[in-house]
Amino acid sequence: MPSNLIPLVYEKNTGGTPVGTQEVQVADQIGNQWLAMPAGYIEGLALEWLSGSSIRVTSGVCSVPGVATLSFANSITKTGIALGNSAWGHVYAYLNGGSPDVEVVPAGPSAPYSGRARTKSGDTTRRYLGSIRTNASGSIYRFDARNGQVLYMEEVIRPLSGGTNASATTVSLAALLPPTSFVAIASMNNTGTAAVRYRPTGAGWSATNTGRMYGLLAGTTVVGPLPTDTVQQIDYQADSGGVATLDVLGYILER
Repeated sequence: MPSNLIPLVYEKNTGGTPVGTQEVQVADQIGNQWLAMPAGYIEGLALEWLSGSSIRVTSGVCSVPGVATLSFANSITKTGIALGNSAWGHVYAYLNGGSPDVEVVPAGPSAPYSGRARTKSGDTTRRYLGSIRTNASGSIYRFDARNGQVLYMEEVIRPLSGGTNASATTVSLAALLPPTSFVAIASMNNTGTAAVRYRPTGAGWSATNTGRMYGLLAGTTVVGPLPTDTVQQIDYQADSGGVATLDVLGYILER
C-alpha cells in the first residue's frame, strides 16, 4: 500500500461518512479521527466580536455527530452578518465542500445530544458553537466570550426597571440569553428604602418574603449568577418601599 494511503477512514469528500476499506488520500482524510473523541467534545472554537456585522471563530476541534471530528487549524472570520433587528444568530461548525467552516444563521439549536452539546435543529452535520444578539438597529452587540461565560461589552436592554410589586413577579430574560443558556450573570439592584428579593422562578422557592436567592437591603447592588427556569424567567418581590432594577451583564454558555 502506498505510504500516503490508509484504510478505513472518514473522507472529507463524502461528508464524513465511512468509506470502509477504501484507500483515501491523506489530503482527503478528516483530521484527528483516530482519537477517541467523546461525542460532545469541543476545544477552542471561541467566538470573538469584531464589529457590528462580523465575528471571528478561533481555531479548535469539535465532534459533530453527522460528520466525525472537525479540526480548524486557523481562525475563521465571518463578515457582512445581517440578522435583522433585535434578533439571535446561532453559530455552527460544519464541513463545507471538504473544509471545516462556520455559519451564522437564525435557525436555532437542537436539544442536547450529549451532555450540553447541541447541533443545529434538524441537522446533525452542524455543531452548535454559540450565539450572537443584535440590537434594535441590527448591529451585533459587542461581547467577550471566554471560560464558559459571555459578557456584554456595551449597554443592552434592561429587562426590569423600577419594579415595586409586593407579590412574586415574573421577569423574562430571554431577549438577552440564547436558547441554550439558563444562568444569567446579573446586576441586581435595590434603589428603594426597603428590601427586595430575586430568585429563580419556581424550583421550590417560596413566594413568601423569605423566598430568595438574593436578598437586597435598601440602596444595595449585587452581581452574581442568577439561574432561570426552563423558559428563562426569574422572579422578583419587593417590600413596601423597595425598588427592583435588574441588568443582564452576560450569561453562562452551554455548548
